[in-house]
Amino acid sequence: MRPILWDGWVVDYYDALAYLRREKTWFEVKHKKIRFLVDTGALRTIVPRGLLEGINPLNIREVHAQGICDRPARFMLSHLGIALAIDDKHVVSIHGVLIPLEDEVEKKLKEVLSAHGVDAILGLISMDELHVVIDEKTKKPKLMPLMIL
Repeated sequence: MRPILWDGWVVDYYDALAYLRREKTWFEVKHKKIRFLVDTGALRTIVPRGLLEGINPLNIREVHAQGICDRPARFMLSHLGIALAIDDKHVVSIHGVLIPLEDEVEKKLKEVLSAHGVDAILGLISMDELHVVIDEKTKKPKLMPLMIL
């Protein structure tokens, strides 16, 4: 199966909040275009520290996660804006993402990502928060209505 790659953005936490409140336009917010590897096996989105120059996350706490290296590694759980362009609109959400704290983990993550020509991993929580699914035919992001069960 071929990897699914989507273009999107990481967005400064405070600017994403202002954008969602309609206090700023898309062109006024600090954001950086990146390419995501869509990984439905990953719960959280993982963004290398190096991508966040000029982008301010809201750091919550240090956590340990496994999957990048052969041992649990240290990450910062941070709130950050994640955005995708769908139907000519910027769909933005603020939610928790993982940012590697260890240089060795950052290096290993970059090796994995560069093998696919991407910058970050987009996990299930981001997809859920953005209300998107993978379109089965096109493999592009598709908006889904909010479901209350």
